[in-house]
Amino acid sequence: MNLIKELEQRTDEWKQIRKGSIGGTRVKAVMAKNNLPLIDELIAEKHTELIEETFVNDAMQRGIDLETFAISEFEDRTELTVDTFGLVTNEGFPGCHLSPDGLVLDVTGVPMFGVEVKCPSTKKHVEYIRTNRVPAEYKFQVYHYFTICDTISSMFFVSYDPRFEARPFHMVQLNREDIAEDLEAFKSGLLKFIDKLNKNELLILDTF
Repeated sequence: MNLIKELEQRTDEWKQIRKGSIGGTRVKAVMAKNNLPLIDELIAEKHTELIEETFVNDAMQRGIDLETFAISEFEDRTELTVDTFGLVTNEGFPGCHLSPDGLVLDVTGVPMFGVEVKCPSTKKHVEYIRTNRVPAEYKFQVYHYFTICDTISSMFFVSYDPRFEARPFHMVQLNREDIAEDLEAFKSGLLKFIDKLNKNELLILDTF
């Protein structure tokens, strides 16, 4: 595992390093029945010099702007210190990366917890409080944390919406040991996708 701290997320340098790589927001497509569109996208990215601009709507920008407040609230409530890293890679899963919202390190500097923050619509925030579990749409993203950052024992999924004054902060903890079987299936699926991606890339380049 390689922790890259001296890299600010969402900068051009960060985007360049991530080109053609599988991050947390893409793993849902990795696990889809038809993942060929993602394979095409990754190969196109990898062999294109230009950095494609990512559209950010108002809701996405709001989430980016509120993320630091959510992390601060998490630190206050848990008395844990959250460190930020531009990127995390793992040689066991080549072509993959993690851009964590936050990691909690032990006294030796090794990550022991991960923090994933969402700042959803108020309706979704209330739903997350009611269900009190990692939402299904983010399950694979959380599994990706455990996979790439293989030292963490727990993940904290945080939902934050200051507009819902009755309960603006909600947190769910997921332990590695509780999802061991599902996590192994996810890792297997990710490795199969990496192999499929590599074979398709070779096929495309060889027929050029």
